[in-house]
Amino acid sequence: MRLRDGGIDIFYIDESHDQTVYVITAVTVPFLRKVDGIWNIVWPDHFDAAKAWRRGLKASLTIPSSKELHGIKLASGRGRYKLGKWQFDKAHASSVYRQILRSIDFIPNASIMSVAVHRGAKNLYGRTRLEAALYALLQRMRMQCNAPTRNTNAMLGVHPLGWTDVTPFKWQPAGRVPLQT
Repeated sequence: MRLRDGGIDIFYIDESHDQTVYVITAVTVPFLRKVDGIWNIVWPDHFDAAKAWRRGLKASLTIPSSKELHGIKLASGRGRYKLGKWQFDKAHASSVYRQILRSIDFIPNASIMSVAVHRGAKNLYGRTRLEAALYALLQRMRMQCNAPTRNTNAMLGVHPLGWTDVTPFKWQPAGRVPLQT
């Protein structure tokens, strides 16, 4: 494998869902970058900035740093985010969600991408809906890595516990996945 000039990005993938929708999201975190001609591991800087961002959310929006953020719950006013005990009312919840997204400044632009599909038994492009969503997300990730502004290699970090629905999906090494451009 040839290391691209842009370095390596880690894509952390996680899913969220409710009764009707699956949402698969990837967050891109720079991992390896060339600085003054020398390759440096840079993800700890982004991790420290993410922790500071979460402390800022606690101070400004009363969301505990230990509380996992779920967009579906946040935007709809569900989940106990206010001081970790109460729900935000719906009008305030959507405002909080937008504030959270606007405040993300520790990763490059276009570093958060999501794919949503309606849950159900029908197939989409010959795949189950969740498989199709994952496939679409992998396509977006590939396009981002190939973009002239990034030109990076990718590593995946997948949260596997919620992915029992994709067990029939056949995973292949990254170099052999037939992705379209």
